[in-house]
Amino acid sequence: MEEKKFKKWWVLAVNGLIALLLGILIISTPATTLIIIGKYFGLVILVGGLILLFTAFYNIKKEKSYGLILIESVITIILGILILIYTRKTLEIFVILIGIWAIIIGISQLAILIDKNYYTSGKYLFLFNGLLTVVLGVFMLFNPFAMGQFFITLAGIGAIVFGILLILFAFKIKERQ
Repeated sequence: MEEKKFKKWWVLAVNGLIALLLGILIISTPATTLIIIGKYFGLVILVGGLILLFTAFYNIKKEKSYGLILIESVITIILGILILIYTRKTLEIFVILIGIWAIIIGISQLAILIDKNYYTSGKYLFLFNGLLTVVLGVFMLFNPFAMGQFFITLAGIGAIVFGILLILFAFKIKERQ
């Protein structure tokens, strides 16, 4: 069986370097990164609303149904503008909603564990996961922006680890050529 060689090892190395630099940037400025991500989503929502608005006008011109698309476009444009103007508050609300969801999921996991008819071989891991999920959810409710920064920092650490692994893998491939 013929072994195929990956000749462009440097592509992996460059991707690893980009991931590494992105991770360092995220870790060094988590609050700014979080705000930029929020503004980006606000811009994407605004552009989506404008596309819907143009679609509604196109439908008016072609004498097609346009009412719901027009309403959706106006709401989406307003939402995009609000996210762009009140980015930090929007992010806090989003993290609070995730916190509420985490608390519900954690309590559900604990309720499943307490159910006497339910048996799992990893019940201590299940207990730990349920408790950790509830605790993180509560932290998200009381300090949402800081928790958002915490999760962005975790993403930065992940990017650094991924970048290092890609670079190491690229040089392993280069060695074998």
